[in-house]
Amino acid sequence: MGHMSREIVTLTISLDDVEPRVWRRLEVPADYGFDRLHPALNVAMGWLDLHLHEFEVAGKRYGDGVDMSAEADATLAEQDLVIGEVARSGDRHFAYWYDFGDDWWHTVEIEDIGPAQKGVFYPRCTGGAGTCPPEDCGGPPGFEGFKEAMADPDHPEHAELAEWYGDVFDPAAFSVEKTSALLRQLATGEVPTNWE
Repeated sequence: MGHMSREIVTLTISLDDVEPRVWRRLEVPADYGFDRLHPALNVAMGWLDLHLHEFEVAGKRYGDGVDMSAEADATLAEQDLVIGEVARSGDRHFAYWYDFGDDWWHTVEIEDIGPAQKGVFYPRCTGGAGTCPPEDCGGPPGFEGFKEAMADPDHPEHAELAEWYGDVFDPAAFSVEKTSALLRQLATGEVPTNWE
């Protein structure tokens, strides 16, 4: 049941430059390469994986090989980096950069590495708060403007943004259970039976 790694790394991912704080706590198999860590972080935060990404770990850049920047040759292969090895190296923080246009920077803290619990499916979410910004909203400054307009029906941009977003925006909405279900679906390809 679940991933068979004997060790689990506990991570806290925080979206930089956003208030109130948007964060997630994940437990991921220690043998995950960063090529598997990326989709887990992306799904857990609430992103749709529509844009490029990179990691910055111990002063080096890692990506999936699709790099449009001038420093493309300096980007190392993310599949060659394993989260358990990073955790054991003593590096406790690294950066995750998603969407090079909107510039969503995340600080990832390695909290712990320890044994997996028998019968528990990994990866899983064990905590968090805050709703992920919508894709393509203009980075942290655009997100602030979006939240202001969505919270005020009299705001001149409210109707347009509400139609674009397609729903009511609740900045506090977050579910550990739903996030864990999405992580399970990502890992197995199975749609949960209690899917909303």
